[in-house]
Amino acid sequence: MEAEEFRLVREALRAFAADHRCGSAEVGQAERTAAQKALEGLGLGELRGSAQPLASAQECALLAEEYGRQPLTTSFLGTVLLAPEALRLLETADRTAVSEGTPTVALTPDLRFPGRDDDAASVAWDAEGATGALGVGDDGTVRLLGLGTLAPTTDPLRSVRSAHSGGPATELGRQELRDRAGRLPDGLVSAVGRCVVDYQVLVAHARRRTAERLAGRAAGPESSVDKLLMTRAEQRLYETALKVLPEELHREGGAVYGEYLYSRAASVYGGTSQIQRNVIAKRLLRLPSAP
Repeated sequence: MEAEEFRLVREALRAFAADHRCGSAEVGQAERTAAQKALEGLGLGELRGSAQPLASAQECALLAEEYGRQPLTTSFLGTVLLAPEALRLLETADRTAVSEGTPTVALTPDLRFPGRDDDAASVAWDAEGATGALGVGDDGTVRLLGLGTLAPTTDPLRSVRSAHSGGPATELGRQELRDRAGRLPDGLVSAVGRCVVDYQVLVAHARRRTAERLAGRAAGPESSVDKLLMTRAEQRLYETALKVLPEELHREGGAVYGEYLYSRAASVYGGTSQIQRNVIAKRLLRLPSAP
């Protein structure tokens, strides 16, 4: 996405948030429906849904951060970003099952993608306006699950529902990158494992920060730790992706190579990594300044 395009999209999202932000947790269904329709009218559904994504993962992350600052009832992460991405990554897909609806994503209550035997514990996050939920199994198989009743959540505004197969689930396809894992050299298997650990650490920190915000604690110097973790996870992920998929280096307009190039800036934008380390040293560890 060009810089000017991204600026316009972000301004449109900010204007939407200003019009539909909530003043309390007591929001009627009519207000929820109107807000969701207004969000859909922005036309953001194809940001990651097309074969060649319109926006990079980093641009979508910045939009998600912008959206997440606001008290809104609408679904965005699950329906606009994650579910289209899950469908885009399928090697083969039966899209007829989702062509007339709006899926979100199914996760376990502790924010993992559910395995094949996790259906009973799955919940559909960001379920406002959704007609189903996509569950990604351990083997990369994506299945369409139905939506049940409202599920308990720490978010008083956004809808979370139980997700279930209700019988044989509709299998949509399989994510193509999963099949390569069994053929990777040992060195790359370890590299992929480090990426998984980076992701799990980042998720754990995100949960902690979310709990702190819900408890009314203001953001502090701890956010510098989060920025360093995000930078490491992002850069290592795309370095590893190019080792797993070396043909992407030579593919004109290839998404993986483009994301790799953009990830190089992660140690600079939003505060350089060196500045973040200085903040951690001085404000968290209370280390003395160099003489």
